[in-house]
Amino acid sequence: MTIREALVARDPLKKLATGHFTNFKVARDIATLIKAINNEFEFFESESKKLIETYAEFDENNSPKILPDGSIQLKSKEAKESFEAEYNNLLDLDISDKVNVLAIAISDFKDADLLTPLEISALSCIIDWID
Repeated sequence: MTIREALVARDPLKKLATGHFTNFKVARDIATLIKAINNEFEFFESESKKLIETYAEFDENNSPKILPDGSIQLKSKEAKESFEAEYNNLLDLDISDKVNVLAIAISDFKDADLLTPLEISALSCIIDWID
């Protein structure tokens, strides 16, 4: 699993955590998984900020300059290429050793309509759906 996949799964995982389960162990495992994903998200945010500090242009308030399309203005074309390469490398970091995949059965849910098919798909990198 990569940080990119974990970021996609983060919001559906939060929604999953609002559900009720027939098995306390599953609820506890989901809470542990959320904590692990949040730790990786904090790492991602910290490293992203370092990239911005390295490659972005800053205004007089020492804030990154924002372009009309909402993106950050980078120092040069070379800076843009380096930023994008390093940012993608960060997103593609393997975090499988820090985030354990859970096995969850449909019978573990009290409310089977909790998630949409898209959310189930987004969670497939961190949840092994059984049943």
